[in-house]
Amino acid sequence: FGQAQLLNVLFLLFIIVIMYDKMLNIAFIGAGGVNFGTTYGPWDHASRIERLGGVRVMAIVDPLIDVARALLNDKLNGDNSPMYKDCEVFSSLDELGAREIAIDCVIIGVPPGYRGSEQFPLELRCIELGFNMFLEKPLSVATVNDFKRYASLIDNALSTNKAVCLSVGYMFRYHGAIKKMKKLISDHGGPIMSFSAQYYCTYTDNAKRFWWDVTQSGGPIVEQATHVCDLARFLVGEVDHESVHTVAIGPNEKAGNLNHLDPHCEDGLTMEHCINRGTMSHWKFIDSGAIGSLIHVVSLHGSRYEVQIDIIMDGLRLTLTDPYFSECQLRVRTGRDVKIYNFPTEDPYLEELSMFLNAVRSGDTKHIASPYSDAAKTYLLTKIIAQQI
Repeated sequence: FGQAQLLNVLFLLFIIVIMYDKMLNIAFIGAGGVNFGTTYGPWDHASRIERLGGVRVMAIVDPLIDVARALLNDKLNGDNSPMYKDCEVFSSLDELGAREIAIDCVIIGVPPGYRGSEQFPLELRCIELGFNMFLEKPLSVATVNDFKRYASLIDNALSTNKAVCLSVGYMFRYHGAIKKMKKLISDHGGPIMSFSAQYYCTYTDNAKRFWWDVTQSGGPIVEQATHVCDLARFLVGEVDHESVHTVAIGPNEKAGNLNHLDPHCEDGLTMEHCINRGTMSHWKFIDSGAIGSLIHVVSLHGSRYEVQIDIIMDGLRLTLTDPYFSECQLRVRTGRDVKIYNFPTEDPYLEELSMFLNAVRSGDTKHIASPYSDAAKTYLLTKIIAQQI
C-alpha cells in the first residue's frame, strides 16, 4: 500500500467527514402538530431534528404568525435554544424565498388541502427555490386525475432539478419490525397469500378542525390509514385498482355517532364534508393474486392508537402489533412454533429524518425509502379506496 494510495484514502476520509459534518440550514413549513408535536401521538419532527443535531433552524413558515412566534419563543427559552437563535418567522414560502436566506432543506408539515395540487403548488415552488424536501403524507387531497397531472409536473421538475432530494414521511418503511418482515418474507421465498390491516384511532384528544373536514385532510383513509396502505404496497406489491371494494359508516348513521367528539370539530360542516367513522375495504394484488383488506375505525378514547397487520404465507403467519409504540411486537408462527420479536427502542420518525438529512449532505438518495414517485402510488390507492364509498 503505497504513499500515494494512502494519501488518496486519507483525502477521501477527510471529504466524507466534512460531508457528514456539514451544518445544514433548515426551515419548518407549518407550525402545527406534525412538526412540533401534539398531546395524542408520537409525531414531532422538531424534537427528532434537535436530537440529531447538525442543523440550524433558520425559519418557521406559517400563515398563523402569532402561533409560529409563540412556538419560536418557547424554543428560544428551551434546552435547544442555540439551534433556533437565527430563526425567523414568515407567513408564506414566497416571503421566505424573497429574503434569499440560504436554506438547505425544508420540513413540510401543513394540511394536505394547502399543498399537492396546481391550486397550491407548494412542492413545485420548493423545487424552483432548490430546497430539498421532507414532505409529510398524504401528498394531496386532489382527485385522482388532478393528482396524476400534478404528480407528473413534480416528476418533470425533479428531472430538471436533479440535485433536489424529496423524501415522503412513510416512516414505517424505516421501522425495524417492517425490515424484519421483509426479510422473513424473502427468506420464505413463496408468494404472500393475504394481507390484512386494522387501524383503530383515537379521537377524543384530536380537536384539529382540518382533520375532521374531508376537503382539508382527505379523510381518515387518505390521511391516516395511508400508512398501512403504503405497507400493503411495500410488503406485498401493487394493488389491482379495479378490484377495490369499500363500505363505510357515515357520520349521520347510528353507528357513526361519536359521543365524546368536541363539537368544535365539525361545527358548521355539512355531512358531505364530515369524515366517515369506519371504513372496510378489500382488493386483489396484481402480481401474486393475493387478497388484501383494511379496516379503519375512528373509535378509541385517550391517546393510544391500535394498529395490527397480518401477512399469511404457506406455513407462515406474521402479525405486527403496535408499530407506533415501544411495545411493538412481531409474532411469527411457523407450523406449531411461535416466536416473538420486540422492538422497544425503535423510532422510525428519527430514522426517516436521519436518512433524509444524510441524503441532503451527501447527495446520495439510495437510503430514501419513500421517494415522491412511489408515495404517489400510495396516495392514488387511498383515493381509490375512499372514493369507492
